[in-house]
Amino acid sequence: MNCQILRTLYVRANGEIPCEDDFGERLTLGRLPDDPATPAIGRILENEAFGRIRAAFARGEAPWPEVCRSCALLRPDEAPVDELGRRVIEKLQVEASLACALRCPDCSNLQQIRHRKGPLHMTPEVFAGLLDDLRNEGFAVRSVEYCGQGEPLNNPRFPELLATARRSYPETLQRVITNGNHDYADRIGDAFVEETVVSVDGATQDAYARYRVNGRIDRALAFLRDAVAAQRPRGGAVIWKYILLASNDSDVEIAEARRLAEEIGVTELRFVRTHSASRSVRAELPRLPAGGGKVRIEAHPSFFRDVRSMAGRGGVRISGAGGAVHLDSLTIHEDGTLRLVGWANAAQPISEATVAVDGAAPAPLPLTVPRPDVRRQIPAFVSVVCGFDVWVRASAAGSAGPTVLEFRMVLAGGGTSRLLVDFEDRPLPMWRRAPRRVARMVRMA
Repeated sequence: MNCQILRTLYVRANGEIPCEDDFGERLTLGRLPDDPATPAIGRILENEAFGRIRAAFARGEAPWPEVCRSCALLRPDEAPVDELGRRVIEKLQVEASLACALRCPDCSNLQQIRHRKGPLHMTPEVFAGLLDDLRNEGFAVRSVEYCGQGEPLNNPRFPELLATARRSYPETLQRVITNGNHDYADRIGDAFVEETVVSVDGATQDAYARYRVNGRIDRALAFLRDAVAAQRPRGGAVIWKYILLASNDSDVEIAEARRLAEEIGVTELRFVRTHSASRSVRAELPRLPAGGGKVRIEAHPSFFRDVRSMAGRGGVRISGAGGAVHLDSLTIHEDGTLRLVGWANAAQPISEATVAVDGAAPAPLPLTVPRPDVRRQIPAFVSVVCGFDVWVRASAAGSAGPTVLEFRMVLAGGGTSRLLVDFEDRPLPMWRRAPRRVARMVRMA
């Protein structure tokens, strides 16, 4: 039993320390003292609530079963890792502000404003007291992330928060996650931020505003441009976060986002599958335009709540005359959906690729992810854009996983290659067990 709760620390604008998960936030594990100069963090992290977490994880149990069963961050089949006990905080998450001008349909912001007590903004004085306390207790802080149930840049003293963290932990990475509906110079100024993540869920105002109600995409894109100009020359990363929703998942919208990302010069365009009511319901991830290495596909942590993941270190490769398929990872979700990540390449161009699960109808296997590492390893292969990251609905597989994956490549020069991965016919263990055997490539006319 494992969870991020013993690796990270989340502090709300009002000083409460809750569970980090959206559902688990109803659990308050501690609270900072009203007087910022009063040491408290050591006592909080050893209190009854944290003791309950450690004891439950050691027994392989959830500390609050009625809450933890809905937690996106709980990993029932991982061994517990207690970084807090080692005086290490992987991520200090700071809710700089609970206020927000946007009215996103699936957000709990208004409900939290109605029911929470205390200030809407974290003050630099409270933040400085927390950081001083952590430093005096000997905590290493690897990153500070400004994110919560509000918009961090709505804090009128946000530049002071950045400066406070830089003084207390000068080498610690700072990450700002924002909707970008702000003037960059006013909200960030000349501060260096290692990672600026701007959530822009669309490429046109119509698609964007269906979810980001009251938001203006022209302001968000201007914020991205200003962040690129200010941070990238100094080594900072600027990430366009694009949550895939029913309102913005068309191929046309995504192609326009890719074009804008290239034009603006962001470090990365990050598409994210989500679990919310407004999520995209496409069976497969949208086909992404080829070229460049700036596109990344991620999923909300809830997608990995109850999964089985296999492929040993280094993955599974099926090779034969003239080509190969490499499976970096296969993730099996509890509803039977499979996520396949890997690459397919050959000594001649591949005109079509598909994958079939246990004899079902083949699903397209779009080769749209740049993989220059493959060409470096195997110079005889012709394509750089040979990677895939695809979700396949395979209800027959269930949570136990597939028995056979059949990859099929149609070669531009003629001929078809069929490559099989055959898994042992029994429920797969939960983590990283390699397949029993890999069938040899079968060359077909």
